Amino acid sequence: MPTWLADKILVYIPAYIVAVLVIVVAIIFGLYWFARMVIKAWEFYTKTNTTNSTVSKLNDSFQDSFDKFKKDIKKDLRKMKTSMSELETQIREFLTPEEERLTATNSPVELTEVGYKLIENSGAKEIVDNEVNKTKILSVILEDPSPTNAYDAQQKTIEALRDLKDDAMFSSVKDFAFKNGKSIEDILYATAIYFRKYVLESLGFQVEDLDQKT
Repeated sequence: MPTWLADKILVYIPAYIVAVLVIVVAIIFGLYWFARMVIKAWEFYTKTNTTNSTVSKLNDSFQDSFDKFKKDIKKDLRKMKTSMSELETQIREFLTPEEERLTATNSPVELTEVGYKLIENSGAKEIVDNEVNKTKILSVILEDPSPTNAYDAQQKTIEALRDLKDDAMFSSVKDFAFKNGKSIEDILYATAIYFRKYVLESLGFQVEDLDQKT
């Protein structure tokens, strides 16, 4: 095989690996979350069919069950989207040379110098350091269910920033990502790791508590 052809194949192999891994994991996650939705739908159906109170109470019970069902489905879809996005970021990180990674594979995970520079250059750090934005982001993190330990607080921080991707506060960061060929998901993941310290301290936790996933 010609050397130039072998070099081109080696360049594109990582991209294909990422694509295949993401597709396989997406299928597995999709089946898992679909099964969860089917189970919740069945529970909803069972509840509404076993109710034997008055018509008024039946209507109230039906509405309450339906509202809970919609809320659970919406929550599951959001978690699935966040999990897939985080997984894609971690796969890219794994296939990236160590000196170019945004985070260090410590426990708990920490930003590398590359990651810190990225959130600085993109303007994301300045945005989340703004007191008004801090309050807004924290309110999203504290939405039901509110995190009860450091690990949940970290995960909800990642989830909250991803949910706010299309918020006006991050429009300049999206422009930076587009113009510089960066992934907005990667930038927001790195930003979440940076913002995590503020969130943990606001909730009375410490970064060291992340080693205890209780």
